[in-house]
Amino acid sequence: MHWYLQVLKKYAVFSGRARRKEYWMFVLFNIIIAFVLELERFAGVVSESGQSDLAAIYQLTVLIPSISVLVRRMHDTDHSGWWVLVPIANLVLAIREGQHGDNRFGPDPKRTPAEDSVAASTPNAAAFHVQIKTQAAGQTPNSFCIRCGTQFPDMAAYCPKCGTARTA
Repeated sequence: MHWYLQVLKKYAVFSGRARRKEYWMFVLFNIIIAFVLELERFAGVVSESGQSDLAAIYQLTVLIPSISVLVRRMHDTDHSGWWVLVPIANLVLAIREGQHGDNRFGPDPKRTPAEDSVAASTPNAAAFHVQIKTQAAGQTPNSFCIRCGTQFPDMAAYCPKCGTARTA
């Protein structure tokens, strides 16, 4: 459910990358929800067109997130989002493993920097590491991400939007 909600939070974000797990979990939950909503048809609660009104509203609601997560999935394989328009190719690319490391569309969504593992075990350890490194060099860290322009939270080591490391 986390992956499904993650895609909905990025409702119309077409930049960046999406892991295979993020994309396919979103597809799985869409299928389950659509199946549940189609149960109305069997209960006899349908409009004149023969389709459930709730199912139609749901399909319209998730249309943009579905396209955006598929575009981000194409980006993870280092292909343009326009590949979404090529039916068989987009399926092959959606199944394929993403490119390791950063590519022209952003940082690797699977990467786990050393600071992240330290931060997971010790609260504020990554921020403390950045603070020490920049203070030792006599510099103050940047307030805005050099890649996407997002403002860093206080003493954050990585951009919360695109994952770019904070520079001094």
